[in-house]
Amino acid sequence: MDPNGVEGEEDAKVFEAEYVQQVYNEIAPHFSNTRYKAWPKVAEFLSKCEVGAVVVDVGCGNGKNLAVTPPHCVGLGNDRSENLCKIAAEKGHEVLVCDNLSLPYRSASADYAISIAVIHHFATPDRRKRAIEEIMRVVRPGGSALFYVWALEQEKRRYEQQDVFVPWHLQAHYRKSGKGEAGEGGGAKNKKKREKRKKGGDGEAAVCDGGKEEEKEDKKSSDVGEGVEVDGKSESKGAEQAKSSGEGDEEEEGEVVLKRYYHMFVQGELEELVAEVDGCNVMESYFDHANWCCVVRKQ
Repeated sequence: MDPNGVEGEEDAKVFEAEYVQQVYNEIAPHFSNTRYKAWPKVAEFLSKCEVGAVVVDVGCGNGKNLAVTPPHCVGLGNDRSENLCKIAAEKGHEVLVCDNLSLPYRSASADYAISIAVIHHFATPDRRKRAIEEIMRVVRPGGSALFYVWALEQEKRRYEQQDVFVPWHLQAHYRKSGKGEAGEGGGAKNKKKREKRKKGGDGEAAVCDGGKEEEKEDKKSSDVGEGVEVDGKSESKGAEQAKSSGEGDEEEEGEVVLKRYYHMFVQGELEELVAEVDGCNVMESYFDHANWCCVVRKQ
């Protein structure tokens, strides 16, 4: 299906089920193994939450951001992927499976919310707006939320259009391994790597340098530089270099390539969406590791 051909609510639901929800459920152990540290700006936002604050992580994935939520706060996570939620729960986080468009929380029940790399998976402008609207419904007046979405304007990746498929190269040993934490590493060697990654120099949960380590892991084990398939036209520089050097032409034995849908945001687009949500103000906007980001305050 052409990502630009999605029209209407029902089409969007079917499309997202196939190219977002099913994919993340299938790649959950592999994906989790490449997402092991919170980004500094996200950790900074969470570090400022006051004592007793309720923090909701919408689209929490494997719980990497819940891991850096201050212990004096109440951190609640949710995700559409049951398998990612299982991994987060095994790490001791309070999580549940739900849809971003219908969060099971009372209105104004949270002091803060974060939505990191989630909104760009909704296939229509209306659904992206409603996702933001639903998150802000949960936030109390005076509270704030942090949003991250993938940017069209990137140095290392080139996109010819905003709605794209991004391939994930699911390695065979992840397909064979079990679900959840036990299936993340594919063996004792990877288990040791995970343990090393999860600890900083002082034994505390580590924060990666602007996502550089995460990107390195992506290139190695999943996306060949997060190359994009858009009618066969658009690819990242990393993918082009891999092809020219003879790498990446063949898949590993047993490897499966799955496509994830993304809407790549242009500068100012996220702010425009927030402006359509009643009672919300953008307090800060910035670009961070190929993402457009906004801190939004509820009036």
